[in-house]
Formats: sequence, structure tokens, C-alpha cells
Amino acid sequence: PPRNWAVVECDVGQGDAVVLATAEPGRAVVVDTGPEPGPVDDCLHRLAVDRIPLLVLSHLHADHIGGLASVFDGRAVGAIAVG
Repeated sequence: PPRNWAVVECDVGQGDAVVLATAEPGRAVVVDTGPEPGPVDDCLHRLAVDRIPLLVLSHLHADHIGGLASVFDGRAVGAIAVG
């Protein structure tokens, strides 16, 4: 990642959710959302993420998109890319 960015692998159980926290506070790129809304929401809350310029969904299996709705809860999402 670029300087002053952090890569965080959120504990979402069976599935994936990765947050690339940028150098700008509150801003992060999110890759996949895990199988359930709660864990990814908790992870984004702990990281104080309120702006997501890019949400990447690697593929549309439940263990990668099940938490999708919670990403939009109180957060601005700029664009979504689907693999």
C-alpha cells in the first residue's frame, strides 16, 4: 500500500473483508464484506471509517457480499467495482 495507508483484515468469520485505510482519516477502500453485516460494520466502526471512495466485490458469493448492507450504514460510498 502507499505510505501512511494500513491494510486491515477484518475478522468476519467464514469469508473475507479487507479494509485499506488511507492516510486521510475516515477514508478507506473496502474489498469484500464477509458473510454477515455485523462483523464488517464493527470493523469499519473501530477504524472510524465514514467514507469509502471504492468498494470492491471480488465475486458475488455470500461469504464475500453478505455484509454489504452494513457498509452503507452511515457511510458514503463513492463507487462499486464487481469482479
